[in-house]
Amino acid sequence: MAPPLERITGTSTTVSGSVSVDPSDLSTASGSVRVPIASIGTDVEGTVYEWNSAAEKTFGYPAFEVLHQPLSEVVINPEDRQRFTEKLGEAVAEDRAVNFQLPGLRKGAQLPTLEWSLLTMRGANGEVSGITITAHDVSES
Repeated sequence: MAPPLERITGTSTTVSGSVSVDPSDLSTASGSVRVPIASIGTDVEGTVYEWNSAAEKTFGYPAFEVLHQPLSEVVINPEDRQRFTEKLGEAVAEDRAVNFQLPGLRKGAQLPTLEWSLLTMRGANGEVSGITITAHDVSES
């Protein structure tokens, strides 16, 4: 498990102290349809340690099946794993938010294009200790 986080930094926001937000409550407007946003917490190598209910719905896996697994091996097509891993490394190395589009997998079935957002998190020592990853469907219906 990743160490507890004291500070979460984003591209323009810093939050200190303890924050309790259920990311499954977040949604984005896509036209007139509201889409749940999957929120996943990983360590800097991409191993899953948090998985919200919207991630369960999006990818078809309950949390117990993905915790402690490499995210790319669970929800990314084999031919796209290198690109996903490179984006993960970019976020950590450059300590910045990274956004990109890439298809995902749902229990072995192809998902449409997803918008992925990677946001680094810092531990008490000030170093990047994890990544919050969000994903939502941006394909046209």
